[in-house]
Amino acid sequence: MVLGTLFKFPRLWSLLAVLVGTSVCVSEPALAETDGLFGASGLKDFATTNTEKKQFLVHVDSASVGFSRIEALCDGTSSANCGKHLQSYKGLRGTLLSSDPVHKNSLYLWFPVVMENGEHLFLRVPRWRSLARPFDVSEHLVDVQDLNRAQAMVGEGLLLAPDLSVAGYAIESGNIMLMLDNGVRLSLTAATQSLAFLNNFAPAHDHALALAVFTELEVRQLVEHEWRVRPKAASSMLLYGELIVGKATALQMVVNHSRSGALYFNAVEVGLPSQLGQTIYRRTFELSDIDQTIDAWGNVVEQARIAGATEEMHLLTKLTETAAQITLDGRYPVTREIGRDQAGQLQALLDLYNVIDQQMPIKTAAR
Repeated sequence: MVLGTLFKFPRLWSLLAVLVGTSVCVSEPALAETDGLFGASGLKDFATTNTEKKQFLVHVDSASVGFSRIEALCDGTSSANCGKHLQSYKGLRGTLLSSDPVHKNSLYLWFPVVMENGEHLFLRVPRWRSLARPFDVSEHLVDVQDLNRAQAMVGEGLLLAPDLSVAGYAIESGNIMLMLDNGVRLSLTAATQSLAFLNNFAPAHDHALALAVFTELEVRQLVEHEWRVRPKAASSMLLYGELIVGKATALQMVVNHSRSGALYFNAVEVGLPSQLGQTIYRRTFELSDIDQTIDAWGNVVEQARIAGATEEMHLLTKLTETAAQITLDGRYPVTREIGRDQAGQLQALLDLYNVIDQQMPIKTAAR
């Protein structure tokens, strides 16, 4: 794993302050380096009544076709008025005028915004999205604060490797990617989440290992002082491990099914095809054991969580070593294999679990 070679000795806190701290101003030379990312007037000339408000940039990448539209920007508080021509707004900045919606219905919230050209519009945000990052609603809207953070890192050493630095950054589908001087690309969001997690839960001498396994995992802060870590492929796996880390650390085994219709599974069975279908694990469930939710795409998600006792820990370890087949019994049987990539992600989860210092006091990252 590439990231394992990048970070070796402790200068973590200085970079963490840049990643999760307050935004900084973008200098004129830095603007030139972005090669047309910003409009001709520059960010410093964007008139706004309150510079503390959230700002975004309309970004157009080379893959965008001529008739692409920004569906999240609307002329009024109705979906019938949404969809602005992307090329017409290329390079313009906008300001979110209020953190409270001015209109809402069962599906969307509408927030007032003003564009750099003086035009007043509305940002349409689905109710299921995180309101902490409203600009994530469109791949064409980039948070200016994230741009400032990335710019502050250009030319600086990354973490603890004195011979490695951030050479630049790029925007890809609304995500900011840091480009290191050895050619490695690293997501700014992933770096921020990973470093804040390390600051709270991993002893310094294990930071290198933890950062390496993060490339295989989804690390997400659920609430203050509580995080969830699971394999990146978790949503497509019938069985996986999940870490809930906070004031206490718990490893759970999750039995998972997601599809347009409910399966109502009542049992899970794990077999080894290499041993003529030998069953190595089976567990039955009551209806009350299953949590059922609807995800953002309208799929029915059914999950049963099992505490990581000795038998479950042994099973998760076995799944990282041997090809296995997972079967859910319900309205009809569903069977999938644990692939090589998924097994690697499970191993990364177990590696991280082993290095987490459960006695470390929780620290609040700078905002």
